[in-house]
Order: sequence, then structure tokens, then C-alpha cells
Amino acid sequence: MADTQSRQDCKRRALFCCILVTVWEKVSGQIRYSIPEEMEIGSFVGNIVKDLGLDLKELSDRGVSLVARGRTQYFGLNLKNGHLFVNERMDREQICGHIAKCVLNVEVLAENPVKLYRGEVEIKDINDNSPSFPENESVLEISEYTVRGTRFPLEKAHDPDVGLNSLQNYKCSQDSYFILNVETGDDGVKYPELILETSLDREHQAVHNLILTATDGGDPVKSGSSVIRIVVLDGNDNAPEFTQSVYKVSVKEDIPVDSVVLRVTASDRDEGINAQIKYSFLKISERFDKKFKLDSETGDIQVTAKLDFEEFAFYELDIQARDEGGLSAHSKVLIEIADVNNHIPEITITSSFSPIAEDSLIGAVIAILNVHDRDSGENGEVTCSIIPESLPFKLERSFDNFYTVVTDRALDREQVSEYNITVIATDRGIPPLSSNKTFFVEVLDKNDNRPVFDQKHYTVYIPENSTPGVSVFHMKANDVDWKENVRVTYSIIEGDRSEVPLSSYISINSETGTLYALRSFDYEQFREIWFQVQAQDGGSPPLSSNVSVTLFILDQNDNSPHILHPSFPTDGSTGVELAPRSSEPGYLVTKVVAVDADSGQNAWLSYQLLKATEPGLFSVGLHSELLLEKPLDREKRRYHHLVLTAVDGGDPVRTGTAQVRVNVTDANDNPPVFTEEIYKVSLRENLPKGSLVLQVKATDTDEGLNAEIMYSFSNIPDNARKLFNLDPRTGEITVTGPLDFEEVKFYQANVEAKDGGGLTAHSKVQIQILDENDNAPVIAFTIISNPVPEDSAPGTVLFYLVLALALISFLFLLTIVAVLMMKFRRSMNPTVLRCFSPSLYSKSSARCPPNYGDGILPYSYNRCLAINSGKNYLKFLKPKDQTVIAQNIISNDNSGILFLSNDCSEPKSEISVPDKVSFALDACLLFGV
Repeated sequence: MADTQSRQDCKRRALFCCILVTVWEKVSGQIRYSIPEEMEIGSFVGNIVKDLGLDLKELSDRGVSLVARGRTQYFGLNLKNGHLFVNERMDREQICGHIAKCVLNVEVLAENPVKLYRGEVEIKDINDNSPSFPENESVLEISEYTVRGTRFPLEKAHDPDVGLNSLQNYKCSQDSYFILNVETGDDGVKYPELILETSLDREHQAVHNLILTATDGGDPVKSGSSVIRIVVLDGNDNAPEFTQSVYKVSVKEDIPVDSVVLRVTASDRDEGINAQIKYSFLKISERFDKKFKLDSETGDIQVTAKLDFEEFAFYELDIQARDEGGLSAHSKVLIEIADVNNHIPEITITSSFSPIAEDSLIGAVIAILNVHDRDSGENGEVTCSIIPESLPFKLERSFDNFYTVVTDRALDREQVSEYNITVIATDRGIPPLSSNKTFFVEVLDKNDNRPVFDQKHYTVYIPENSTPGVSVFHMKANDVDWKENVRVTYSIIEGDRSEVPLSSYISINSETGTLYALRSFDYEQFREIWFQVQAQDGGSPPLSSNVSVTLFILDQNDNSPHILHPSFPTDGSTGVELAPRSSEPGYLVTKVVAVDADSGQNAWLSYQLLKATEPGLFSVGLHSELLLEKPLDREKRRYHHLVLTAVDGGDPVRTGTAQVRVNVTDANDNPPVFTEEIYKVSLRENLPKGSLVLQVKATDTDEGLNAEIMYSFSNIPDNARKLFNLDPRTGEITVTGPLDFEEVKFYQANVEAKDGGGLTAHSKVQIQILDENDNAPVIAFTIISNPVPEDSAPGTVLFYLVLALALISFLFLLTIVAVLMMKFRRSMNPTVLRCFSPSLYSKSSARCPPNYGDGILPYSYNRCLAINSGKNYLKFLKPKDQTVIAQNIISNDNSGILFLSNDCSEPKSEISVPDKVSFALDACLLFGV
């Protein structure tokens, strides 16, 4: 019987806390929160009390609770602090699917009076799913006669995430025959397809393997791949052709199973077996495959399962027509489902506030209903009414499809104690469909009588040191109300023992009114206790009355000292005190405080250290202080166990003990220590940004915050600061700028490690840059020119200019000869001897190096300068306006000489002086390969 009643109470409670998403006259307090999915159970969502402007005490006084929605309660309410927290794991993809904005409604219901607060919690999507293909590998068979531009739809990927975290794009591996095209359908889904870019040749390549990759827009980006294996078929040179590229049809959702939706038709200009066409769905999803069937011979598309507009209003199917020669054509079928009025309205009683008091105000909420019709349009519009109309209730529409049943007139329990209410819901379809729901409402009696005690004042006697739990006295109060209003409960109101809670001495049985002594009393401490007892009925609101009680203590003598501090749990476990390990002798660990309920000499107390883990380390002073006698060694022992005793002055002596655990806390006396004094690393130039250079590591033997280490550059050149970054937590040094061996070959920086206590350590980081072959040789030509005015006096400037040019040329040639001689002595390369060959100028062109045709010139050459004393190379030449083409500078023959032909071998003998004369020094430089 008790179990049945319990289950009924649970059902009533569940019904009371069903989905409640309505706003009516008693609904207030709109709040909104936003949290990411997959938060841990117990995670904080929001402070309901603060955001709704409630008092924390109201949570328990008014019976505040969350209204449940469905079978899963995703959120919970902590009645101690008013925090809304995560109660169940939330997977946004399971809760809302592909809905752009995923919102869970939260309703907070308060009673006495009834008030509903509505809130919303938006579940933000996180990128916790990667795009995936149904198959890891797919095969396409394509004839080698397939014309360029032919499109081949590919199997699309699926990503359960939404927004940017959902599937955003496709990419395909490089292939000279195919290109990837991505189309966006009417439903916003991206469909990949291959386009034949170059005609296929089976004899040249029979199989093409491509990798199709789908990527989302999350951070970081996630992807999935599938291998596309393309088999090139030989022969059949005409592919089937559909009569339409897209077939569109609209059917009603109540179309009978096996009905033909439409017929697709394709033709093939080939003959014989190559013209025989088979129809099939192309990569149809499992949920669509159970709804439709395509006849491979006729092209008829039939309905194979019942359609439901409310489930899917639109279907997009990819179809394929394939001849016996392996060629295929593709098309789409768009099927639109039309709604019909085939669903009756559904009535759900989300909350029922039965029973209801007879003194309820007009407009009091009796029940909350939700009416839902799965049809759309007018077929889904619903109106509700109550029968019979004579009932003192009415329906009010509050929000969307929610209704509230409220009182329309005053209730009188003496006339009607229970009502049978029927709600009828009717839609606007043709013909209209309707349903009804019946529920009961019980009317409660009004509580208008207080409990009355059989005496106006009670006097009670009890000896001290009585056995705890002994019965002291019995009192009785009567209530003339009915049912719950008659049930009387008793409680004690605090009296004159303000220094100690009265509830620690006296208790009362709330059902019978019997007084009990919870502990032994001490006559020397107090001789009487005055308090009040309250009798309260079970009405709502409850009524109560009080009576005064005087409890007199009869004297006895029997008390032991009781140590109050150091305090320890009531379960007998040891209390904990803290002492830093750097404490000096004489350090005050704690103060021992004890009391004795006796008086006079029996209450005189002295203190002793009864037991210690390490004798002589602690002592108890004259004023009950626990002192440190020797320095603490945390490495030797991290905690010490002590037993303290308090002794009174009575006869016989009585004592009280307490166990204390002294934890030796850590001090920041150890600085961080790097694993290496100097970190050395070599890097190649042109290393990409974000590349890891190295990781510095320091350790600290301290604990807690003192062992938390942060890294930073303490001394770093400005040019290195722009090129390297040091992560303060991991110690990873990464590249943030371009490294160039030709600019800087070596970097050095000082690194600092600092713990949470402020102690530091330093180390050096040396980075050597390695050269890469990233610069080609450069040959520079210097042309010296200076204009001379035409009215200059003879010999004024020209003499000094000629002299300066001759001197410069001499020094230049002398330097080159010296360099060549030094190289000759070092290398003794016979190739250099050719520089002194008398036939150096016998050839006018240069021989190209063996690797010249590879497009790579060597980076080192032997340079030979030949001076012909029989010719004067300092000539006044006519200015040349034309640009010398680089290819014309180098000529090729078998001489093995690279000759810069600038026509300087034949100086001009006659020079005409223009308005402005330019002097040019041309040197014929000969480079021996």
C-alpha cells in the first residue's frame, strides 16, 4: 500500500513538473544563458536567484523547483546557493540536429503563491565532429569516349555539427583529367561532382585514383577523406541521356504505398546491348531508400513506405541511367510532400495544481495544457473549450499552443468537493479533427482554527547528569479543523539559553509532543531553562499557538573537561593545524581552549602534551599555548600527530583529550633550476613561421604555487625579439619571423624562469642559422661617366679626369692580379693557367658550362683578366641608347671562355663631340669556366 501511494505521488510530481513553456499573467522573469555543448555534469550555468531577483531563503520557503521537460532533465537547481547547473551530458547534435539555434527552455516554478519564471539556455555548438563519408572508397566506371565537360556526381560527406563547424567545402587531389566542382542544393547542402577536363585514353592510363577531402569551418579545421577510384572503360561511345536534367513532382503525404510517383526516362543513341538502359538510385541515403523504390527497367519511382509531411517535407534523389556498355547519365528527382489533415490534436496536461483551496482567488491556475497538431497551416491550427460550460472554470491562451485552466468564480467545497473537467481541442482542417482530455480537481477546506494546548503554562523537573534521550514530559494540543488542517506538529522555540542552542539540550517529538533531554544537564552551569513550545497545524498557510515551559535542573556533580580548540570533527578524526617549515623555536602553533561544565575547583584546568610523534618537538605553555621547541624539517616529516589532555582540579581528577595533526607547510626556499645552462640549436634559414626551435625546461622542488614556473626572455636583442617567441608556460621557443643566414648567422638570448614565490633562474639560448642555397650569383658592371661642358677651356678638366681614370684602372687591375695569385697559390688549379694563355683573345665567344642546359649555373667561377698592351682600352666612345639584351651578351664556342661582348675590342678612331660628352670606361672581362 505504501509503495502504491509512493508511486502515485511520484506520478503526480512528474505530472506537476512536465514541460512548461508558457507565459501568462502569473509568468515573469525572462532569463537567458548560453553554454557550449559537452560541458561536464555539475558545471555552473547561471545564478537563478540573482538573475530573477529572488531571495535565497525563498528557494526552500516557497518550494522553488525546476519544471521537468521530457524524460531527460538536462539542468538541476541547487537550493543552497541558487545555482543552475548541468545535470546531464548535452550533445547538441542529438538534441537539436541541424537546427541553427539550439535552445532549451528552463522553467522555475515557485509556490505560495504560484509563480512561473521562464528562461532559455542556448546550447552552443563546438567542433566535436569531423566530416565523414559513408564509404572510404568509391568506384566510378567511365568510358574512354566520354566527352569533355561530362559531370559525375560524387558521394557527399556528412558533418553533424552546424554553422561554421559543419561541412564547408570539398577539395580533390591534383589530376590532369578531372576537376572538382561543388554545387549547393536548394536545401543548402554542398554536393561534390567531378568534371571531365581532358579526354580519357584507356590505353594510356586505365585507372585514376583521386582523394576527395571534406573540410569544416571549425577552429581547428577538421576533415575527412574518401578515395575515388576511376576505371576507364573501353568501347561504348554514347552515354544515355535523360529527358530532363531535374524532375520535379508534388505528392500528398497520404499517397498509398506502392503508388508510382513519376517515371524517369533516358535514351541511348547506341544500338544493341549498349542501348539497354538500367535505372538506379545514386548513393541514396538509408532513410530515403526505405521511402522510395526505382524500377530498373521502366524508370518508375514508387512509394515503399508511408510518407509524413511533418517528418520530411522535401526529398532530393540522385538517379542514374546506365547502359550495358558502362556509360551512365545522371539526373535529380525533387519530390515535394503536400500536407493533409491526417493528425488529430494532442492534448497534454503539463501541470495540474489539484487539489485547490476553496478560498482561492478568481483567476487562480488550476492546470496548464499543451495542445499540439502535427499538421501544418490551417490543418495545424487548434481551438480549445471546456465542457460542461457550467463549471466555474475557463480557458486562457497564454503562449503559442499553451492554455491555462483558471477559476472563473468562487469555489465552495461544502457544495462541490470535486470537479470533472473535460477539454476539447479541434483543428481547422476539412473535415476538422478533434480530441479531448479529462482531469479531476479536488477542492480543499480552508484552515481557520489554531491548535490549543491543554495548559497555559508547563513546569518540568529533571536531575542533572540524566541519561541522554530520557523522556521529560508530554504535552498535548488539539485542532478542530479537518483532514490535513487537523494534523498538529510540535517544535521548540529558543528560550533563555542564548549562549548554547536550546536544540542541543531539549528536543520534542513533532508528532506526539513528548519532550526529551538530549544531553546531561549541569546544575552548576544553569539551574533552569525557559523556552516555548509551538504547535502548528498542517494547513496552508499553517496556523499555530505557543505555550511557555520552565525546566528546573536538580543538582548532581559529574563533569569532565571538554577541549574546544583545537577543534576536531565529531566523528573522532584528528583536527588539523598548519605550521610553516621555516618556523623558529617558540612559534605559536595553536591555542588550547577547554571548558568544564562544573564550577569552583572542579573547573580549574591544566594542560599537558600526552603523546607526540616526535617527543621534544612541541610543548604546552603555562597559558595553554602549543609552542614549537625545535625547527621543523619538512623533508623528514610532513606532519606530526599530537594528543592533548586537559585536567580539572576535582577529586577524583577528570580529564579530556583531543588529537591534533600539525601539517608542516612548504616555504619557497628552492629557486627553479634549468636542465641546461646553455641551450644550443642549429636552424636552417627560411624556416616557416610557427616552427618549434627548442623547449627550455626548469624544475622546482617546492610544491603548489611555489612550483609553478613561468618563462620569459630576460635579455634578447631587438632583431631576435621579432623573430622568436617564448611560450611563458611550456617554455617552447617558436619562429615568428623570416630567418636569413646572409643577414644574421647567430642569435643569443637570456631566458628567465620564475616560480610563484618570485625566485628566478637564468639560462642562455644560442641559435646558429645554417645557410641554404637560396641566392644566385650576381655579376656587377660599373660604368663611370661624367659630362663635360662644351665651353670648358682646353686641358682644364680632361687632364685630371684622364689621370684619375688611369690611376683607378691601375689599382683595380693590380687588385685583381693579387687576388688571382693568392688563389693560384692556394688551389694550384691548372685551370687558372689558362688565364695566361697567349690565345686568350683568339676566340670571341664563351663556352657554356656542362650543366648550363639544366637551368642551373654554378656558384663559383675562375675569373681571368687579360690585358692587351697593344690596344688602348680607355676610349671616348659614342653613347649607346639601345638596351643590351642579356642573351646577346654571352656567345658560345669551343674556346672555353665566357666573353662579355660589348664591342670594346675595336675602339673608334674618330669621335664627334656632341653637345654633352659622356666618358665611359669599358673593361673586357674574361671568365675562365
